Amino acid sequence: MKLKFDLQFFGGGGSSTYRVPIKDPPPDELVNLRQGIYNKLMPGLNSFNTENWNKAQQITDNALNQIGNLSGKIPGQLDKANSLVDSLFGVLQSGEIPSSITDKLNAGVTKDLQSSMGSMLNNLSKRGVLNSSITSQGTSRLGQQAADAFNKNYLNAFNSVVNGYGSAISGAQGNTSALLQSISAMSGLPSAAFSGAYAGLMPAYNFWKDWQNSYDGSQQYDTVVEQGGSSCITGDTLVTLEDGREIPVSELKDDDKIMAWDFENGCVTSTPLTALFKKNFDEPLDIIRVEFDDGSSIGIIYEHLFFDVGENKFVAINSDSQEFIGHLFAKVDKDGYINPVKVMKIFKDGLTTETYAPQCLGHLNFLANGLISANDGQLGLCNRFDFDFYRMCYDKEKKEADLLKYGKLDYDSLKDLVSEDFFYKNHGDEFSVAFGKGLITLEQLRAYLEKFANYFMHI
Repeated sequence: MKLKFDLQFFGGGGSSTYRVPIKDPPPDELVNLRQGIYNKLMPGLNSFNTENWNKAQQITDNALNQIGNLSGKIPGQLDKANSLVDSLFGVLQSGEIPSSITDKLNAGVTKDLQSSMGSMLNNLSKRGVLNSSITSQGTSRLGQQAADAFNKNYLNAFNSVVNGYGSAISGAQGNTSALLQSISAMSGLPSAAFSGAYAGLMPAYNFWKDWQNSYDGSQQYDTVVEQGGSSCITGDTLVTLEDGREIPVSELKDDDKIMAWDFENGCVTSTPLTALFKKNFDEPLDIIRVEFDDGSSIGIIYEHLFFDVGENKFVAINSDSQEFIGHLFAKVDKDGYINPVKVMKIFKDGLTTETYAPQCLGHLNFLANGLISANDGQLGLCNRFDFDFYRMCYDKEKKEADLLKYGKLDYDSLKDLVSEDFFYKNHGDEFSVAFGKGLITLEQLRAYLEKFANYFMHI
């Protein structure tokens, strides 16, 4: 059965708000709601498995011991590296390599020299030309060869020594780095262990904590919703039907399907209406005109939401929103692609006594003159998840993290106001994220729903 009612879901179009001091003590409704949430949390808290906590403690103790052992090895590696660096500097500054190496170089050259001298004398003797002049020349050549050999070998040995020190220093530094990486890995084990131990409790805990903070921690006023405001669009605003035709919103019927933007999948989609607010006022209302650089414009009453591409979220536009001039708003072309348009002017443009505000099933937005728009009063709900700027959809990783942190809203907490089918088809269970982030309070959520409860059909 199709849901039909006359007022739009969650506030805009025909609603206004004002602020009054918080009641002290809290109203009975709040006390009962708090007790109801507490009763739902307690079974999970009481069933918490302490064995997981004990395992996490054991992992933590072991990690701390390992960190202590690894840390104790670091000074020795640092001293070794420092000692090697000092020795290397000594070699580089003096140009001298250790005597043990030069002694071996001398011994090797001497041995080669003696062998060469013996071979020379033996050859000369056999030829019968051995005399003092010849032996002097031969000895001189051998001495020069010995000096060249020593210098060459010394240079090679010097390079080897320097390279050896470099390798040793790198090894010591590598050992130190490996110790530090192991310590870092060990340091993360306790946090991971305890996170795993109490992961099952976190959605309930975060929901409770943020709910308490949103009401008890900061607010000094309640927001009260009243019917009679005029947050809508003008009757000449074009909405896009499922078949691609554009018609004035004033001609829309409650069984029509209109186009909205699907932020789950980043594409345009068609969806049935869950509400179509139409109202005539005795007193005329100001039309606020928003003009864009493509020559188009849209008329709104009081305030309306549009998707700001630069801000990467929905923003509320009213007659005082001059700061949004120059901003780019998301507009969908006939092929279903986003072509942003720049805001050029925001001004009051005449009067009207008719206002309109459609609401789509499963989506808190609709295409108004091609613009991705939403009704006032839904700002916190529309922005409950972060958006992927490039794909024009919810950031899936951040969305999953938000749902893990805040959990999902239980239908039982709102069953007195909406049907279960309506609740889940409009993703009411995910509104816990908007509540947890402080984008809308639980009191506002229930006030909106309660105000329009008589218009919802429980199916």
